[in-house]
Amino acid sequence: MPKNSNEKSKEHIIRDFIHTVTGKAGDSAINSVLEQLVDIYKADKAYIYELSDDGELMDNTYEVCSEGVATRNEAYRRIPVKPQMKWFEFLKNNGEYYVKDVESEIDNDCIIYRIFKLQNVNSIMSAPIVVDGKVSGMIGVDNPRENTDILLLLSVAAVACYGHMAANETKKLEETYIQNLYTLTHSSALELDHKEALSENSDDFRQVALKQAGDRLEELNDVLDSAGIGVWKVTYPEKGEPTMIADETTCSFMGIGKKKLTPEELYKTWFSRIRVSSGNGVMAGIEEAKKRGKSEITYIWINPKSGEEFIRAGMSYEKVPGVGEVYRGYAVNVTEVYFDQLTGLQNRRAYAEMIDNCEDADSIPENMCVVIADINGLKRVNDSTGHDAGDELIMSAAALIRGAFLGNNIYRTGGDEFCIVTYESKEDTLGRLFNLDVMTANWKGTLVPSMSISWGVSSKLENPDMNIQDLINLADDVMYENKRKYYTEKGTDRRKK
Repeated sequence: MPKNSNEKSKEHIIRDFIHTVTGKAGDSAINSVLEQLVDIYKADKAYIYELSDDGELMDNTYEVCSEGVATRNEAYRRIPVKPQMKWFEFLKNNGEYYVKDVESEIDNDCIIYRIFKLQNVNSIMSAPIVVDGKVSGMIGVDNPRENTDILLLLSVAAVACYGHMAANETKKLEETYIQNLYTLTHSSALELDHKEALSENSDDFRQVALKQAGDRLEELNDVLDSAGIGVWKVTYPEKGEPTMIADETTCSFMGIGKKKLTPEELYKTWFSRIRVSSGNGVMAGIEEAKKRGKSEITYIWINPKSGEEFIRAGMSYEKVPGVGEVYRGYAVNVTEVYFDQLTGLQNRRAYAEMIDNCEDADSIPENMCVVIADINGLKRVNDSTGHDAGDELIMSAAALIRGAFLGNNIYRTGGDEFCIVTYESKEDTLGRLFNLDVMTANWKGTLVPSMSISWGVSSKLENPDMNIQDLINLADDVMYENKRKYYTEKGTDRRKK
């Protein structure tokens, strides 16, 4: 049974959560993590308890509540640990845990049961915060209602929050463990960054956090790998060349495999293979991340082994004093989602996202041109010769259009309709269209003897106040007028598509 359109897959939940744990620092990062947990689990609240140095007392140091749920943050300070020590020992021995029904799963004579009932906790998810083999606190979620099978996120949250709490104590926000979260994978490039972090930051808390993360996040890496989600980090340093580190999944998108490249070489490889027509979108995503802290883009990457691939990438941004601008994110190969299977061109989903990204007229470069093209007589061919002949026309038209507009974004927007977006002068675009006309006039098929394509073009430079939809509509009007002329010359005003 298909999922409800409002439901998110586990992979999407993990992806969105990664945005949160890598996008901020300090207390704001911890609160963001807790807010995300409340939202993901549809819980009453998410919170952190920290133990005192002697382990005798605990404080409810962080808490985020859903709407309408009262906070207990201030009321639960300096609480004796002894009555709840069994719970902490259980977490230490078992890791993250989900109590689905407090009433049936916990001994009713136990003090923990009475505490839970006093707090109106009917179900609970918990994970320990472990330092040097000892439980130093816990992260918990009260009354979770959704996604209770994704316990892994709770452990990741515990590791991430511990890194931020330790950083708060040492006043080294820019060097927290969380900045290295993405580097804890199995690729050689990330191991380099991991070792560098260990050698430069010898604080006990960091070594513990990194070791703990390596142990606890192996399962997360497996989930990401199975979902085809890669992770990466790009740094634009204050001095020197840009660098990039990436895990094996991301490197496979790039056609690199296990080839060892320096961080500088990896960045150059990634950047040089972004298709020219996607360059503006990538730069716009970087600028949005700088303004909002995070962004998400889809761009076309030229894989030397498999050709064009659609990559969806999300990123967070941080300005690190003494280091430079740091972007961290994930990457997913979404080629199958964005390509039309019959023609190999971009499909209606890619077309719709392009329109969304260019909705603001001021964001469209003045050298953008839009072409709308339509195969003449496709319906007549389908009706008289059959759909195999119609498919021959569609595939052949797509191949001719691709040949005329190499390096540009081409979309199949309907059965016989195409949209091409170029970033060049209108004269250059018209030159490509005239070449298309020549190729079309010389084409001969196996099932269909000839082919004709009507087209229209619009230019942002000539229409500076238009947004992308206006430009599309204008080009469409020109195309329809040319199509009307075509049918008139053929001896009928009736449009037979």
